[in-house]
Amino acid sequence: MRMRLSPRLLVPLLLSCAGVSSVEAQAVPTGWRLAAPSVAGIERTYETTGLPAGQYLRVEQTPLRPTGGVLIETWLAAAIADDPSPSGTWLPPGQPTNVVPSMMATIAREFRNTAGARSGRIYLGVAGGVAEARVVRLTFSDAGLLRSPQGVAGRELMSELAKASLLTRRGAGAGGAATVATGSAAPAPREPSLAAPALRNGFRAGGAIVPGRYVGEMVNNDGKVIVRYDVTLFANGEYAAPAGDNLLDSTGTYAYAPTTGRLDIDGKLYNSRYDPDEDFCLYGRDAAGNAAIYVEDYYGIGTFRALLRRVSDPTRDLPSVVLAQRRAAKAEAERFKFVTAPGAGVPAAQIEAVFYEWKQEYEIGGLQFKERLYLLLRDGTVHDGLPVPPQDLDVAASRRGEPRAWGRWRKVGATYQFAMDGGARFEPRQGYVVQPARAGLTLMGRFEGNSHFEIPGGAGAWSNFGVTFSAGQRFEKFRSGGAGMSAGYGDTRVTTASVYDDDGAVGAAAGATVAAGSSRRTPDTGNRRGTYRADGYALILTYENGTVERLPFVVEEKVPGRVEGVWMNGYLLSPPKK
Repeated sequence: MRMRLSPRLLVPLLLSCAGVSSVEAQAVPTGWRLAAPSVAGIERTYETTGLPAGQYLRVEQTPLRPTGGVLIETWLAAAIADDPSPSGTWLPPGQPTNVVPSMMATIAREFRNTAGARSGRIYLGVAGGVAEARVVRLTFSDAGLLRSPQGVAGRELMSELAKASLLTRRGAGAGGAATVATGSAAPAPREPSLAAPALRNGFRAGGAIVPGRYVGEMVNNDGKVIVRYDVTLFANGEYAAPAGDNLLDSTGTYAYAPTTGRLDIDGKLYNSRYDPDEDFCLYGRDAAGNAAIYVEDYYGIGTFRALLRRVSDPTRDLPSVVLAQRRAAKAEAERFKFVTAPGAGVPAAQIEAVFYEWKQEYEIGGLQFKERLYLLLRDGTVHDGLPVPPQDLDVAASRRGEPRAWGRWRKVGATYQFAMDGGARFEPRQGYVVQPARAGLTLMGRFEGNSHFEIPGGAGAWSNFGVTFSAGQRFEKFRSGGAGMSAGYGDTRVTTASVYDDDGAVGAAAGATVAAGSSRRTPDTGNRRGTYRADGYALILTYENGTVERLPFVVEEKVPGRVEGVWMNGYLLSPPKK
């Protein structure tokens, strides 16, 4: 019997582990210097000194830019799409990794310099300000430099710049400008602060909700602003708040009782079941008869109060509509388009092998394990990646539409070598051949993978994912994970943490003058379980909700009859270690 830790129990653990010291003025690391930006769109540049001719490490930071409300990983991919190669030509870009929702994501890219050697650039997209983000990037002439003292110092410098940007974001969310020691100017408040009430006098609870945008500040007994709230209530029971602007989630639902005026907004502005006269959130009218939200929270040493006044009609679309549009756009952008009808693609007789490559790379989050599949055809060509089963791949359309994903392969002894993207030089690859599913294959047991990353002293995230196969050709997918960070110092230090699994998510934030928590259950929509059928290099999943999915599939079966790994959703999953 497998025991599971509840996400609610993991929050205190994450809060205790996510501590971070304050971000002090960032000194230029040993072996580095502050240089004048050499290209447009860069506000700060650091370069190494003392490296041999032709070798370099460079850290650059852009100004804050609007995100347009999209996911940080989507924003980062778009922000760097037209970034020119530092030298030579780009190799196919990597996918966003190390994603901490609403906070940061990284993308690593390689380019072949004018001398024919492989170099690279690591991009870190990090939130800062209100609905804004910036790019911090590390360019290196040789991956081996990342392990040198200058390379370690450069990655730490990226971490400090990222932490400073997150602090800017936190400071702006408190209703005032934040002072960031690295020299980044904090964004000015978007509008004048609304005066918070000293007392509840004149407020009348109850009545019909007037949809609109409500803005106000929570203050303590001394009148100090604790947090700024900016929330839009919609007539259908949804709400929306600017991501990162306050302690609310960006979207959610609210519950309202018009007879009592009690309003609960996704567990953040809420009415306590235990101390309803001390911790409450009421909707109604202020002394002037205007629609408003009144909040009180008793923290043992005093009461925090806030009055959120209606400042306008809703100025944004329904969150559910926006989310559906974003998901549809993301799915279409990510959809691999060079496919045939099922089974009408590459015949098995034309496939030489599927090669599994693994390697370790240094990124901003430390040493990362990367894995990838390559499709080797008997005509001597190789395709980078296996986005669909080979039997569904339209080779001719793929060669026309993504020529840089194709190359040539050869085998020297037991070693496979690839020459990708039109290159003339064959390079050895680290990995081995994996097999298609043999006829009648039945899988049993749990196969899983995991990932984690951290910014030294700043933030971290982890995830666990996989699938369990059982009798009757049944499968069930699973996932869990979490993230934590701490920013600020003294009375302004705030630590946040969140954890999730298939049943829902729990989040918490805590500091000297603020504490908040939330939980959300995930409904079972029949999209995790069902039946499977293995067909060569394809795995056909039929979910309980009727959806059918065809996935590229290989197995690691070094000993006939003993499956040691299965490839699903971009990872080679393995049985748990005993």
